[in-house]
Amino acid sequence: MKRIAVCLLSLAMATAAFAADVKGEVGNLRWMLRNGEMSIIGTNESKSDLTSITVPATIEGKTVTKIFKDSFNVCKNLMEVNLPDTITVIDQRAFDGCKSLTEIRLPKSLVTIGNNAFSGCSLTKVVIPSAVKTIGAGAFKCSTLLEIKILDAAVEIGNGAFSSSKLTAVDLGKKTVSLGDFAFKYFPLESFAVPDSVKEIGSGAFMDSKSLASITLSKNLESLGDGAFSGCKKLACVEMPDTVKVIGKNLFKECESLKNVKLSAALKIIPFGTFKGCKSIKEIAIPNSVSVIESKRYDSCFEECENLESVKIGTSVKAIPEYLFSTCPKLKNVELPNSVTSIGSMAFSGTFIETLVIPDSVVSIGDYVFSYCRSIKNIKLPPSIKKIGDSAFEGCKSITELPNGIEEIDNNAFRGCDGLQSITIKKNVKYGKSCFGGYAIKNIVVEAGVEAFDFDIFSKEYSSNKLSIDELVLPESVKELRGSLEQNFPFGALTIKSSTLTSEVNFNSAVGCRIQNLYCNKAVYEANFAQIPNVFVNV
Repeated sequence: MKRIAVCLLSLAMATAAFAADVKGEVGNLRWMLRNGEMSIIGTNESKSDLTSITVPATIEGKTVTKIFKDSFNVCKNLMEVNLPDTITVIDQRAFDGCKSLTEIRLPKSLVTIGNNAFSGCSLTKVVIPSAVKTIGAGAFKCSTLLEIKILDAAVEIGNGAFSSSKLTAVDLGKKTVSLGDFAFKYFPLESFAVPDSVKEIGSGAFMDSKSLASITLSKNLESLGDGAFSGCKKLACVEMPDTVKVIGKNLFKECESLKNVKLSAALKIIPFGTFKGCKSIKEIAIPNSVSVIESKRYDSCFEECENLESVKIGTSVKAIPEYLFSTCPKLKNVELPNSVTSIGSMAFSGTFIETLVIPDSVVSIGDYVFSYCRSIKNIKLPPSIKKIGDSAFEGCKSITELPNGIEEIDNNAFRGCDGLQSITIKKNVKYGKSCFGGYAIKNIVVEAGVEAFDFDIFSKEYSSNKLSIDELVLPESVKELRGSLEQNFPFGALTIKSSTLTSEVNFNSAVGCRIQNLYCNKAVYEANFAQIPNVFVNV
């Protein structure tokens, strides 16, 4: 008996769980009772003929609490909607596409407005009751919408909820919690104050708001999404509260009038494209809280900031990323902190930077970092540097000396550096081809301990000018000569102190390369140079 009772109880519970929906009609409405919840699910008339609905507060003794999804969507001639103050949910697309609906009084009891609930209607004004917690994506995406008022509801505004280009008045109340993605895209007002209750502004929230010139952000704001203000071409000034911890990429992209920005002191990352195309910004200070600045080719956070002149970088940044200022031609002054250990490829290439103090913390400088920064008047390399990349200082005429401690100098690193007239070739240092290319060098010292000397560290391309060196002395430690001698490389005397040197130098293209005096061991001469005509005048 006990087992039978348990089985009967289980059967009863299963039957209750899967009880069929009860449906019926009242007036021109269809209703459904599901799990004790009474919902309006549509009309018993043709949607094209429906012009007016009045929803009762109760049906068959049950309180009506919900307008079901798609109940009246595309009722193109629906002009009047009366809802009782028992409704808590207007589901997704409930009145979507009701083009003749110009006004709606939302129930005081309303808690949830679903996605696209009134999208495509002809509403001109919306008043959101104080009980509402959620406004879904595209809920009031109405091209006719002029006025929005939220009655102090602690509401989360969904993606594109009020996307309209005709708004004339917006009051978000004092309790709105968040603005979703594209919530106010094409916002037409010139100024706006985000309530202090708002903690989150979503991606593209004010995107392409071409009239927006001034915005006051919430004092309690914590995050700004990707491109929140991108395309706001008249936005001139933004003061970000120090409560903001996260900003998305392309935040101010193509804000062409943006001149003044105060960033939050709580930020950790400045993302890709943050100020991309901000043509009016002249100076910026990166807060000390920021540890990462994101940049890559074609997507620097300062991409195309063509009038940027001065930047101060905070004390937590360890790496200056590649291409950071490569499209900022007017950049003159940059203050780097002592926390920086590396400078990425092309970071300052082509800028008008005049003075730069590279901190003693910097260990590596990437490819083309300062290539053709012709305006540099004063730059000193710190002793901490270990590696200098390809063409890192190519064409920088103000460099006059190199620090000790460098372990690698890559191809063309100091090519065309006319101020660099004296160099020392050190042991245990890797030298790239044409790393000292040019014709300004007058003195070369080869340090004892160097085992191989490579003529390819000098350029093969400066044929219109000649490198002129009085004397090159190769110490006894040099056992091997490499590279090639070109017509632009004459010098007075070559002294080889080693008695066991092997030369792999290519003299075939050394037309016009005249070495006045060669001093070396006879065996070295006969093994390496005796068969080479027209190069050595005196041996």
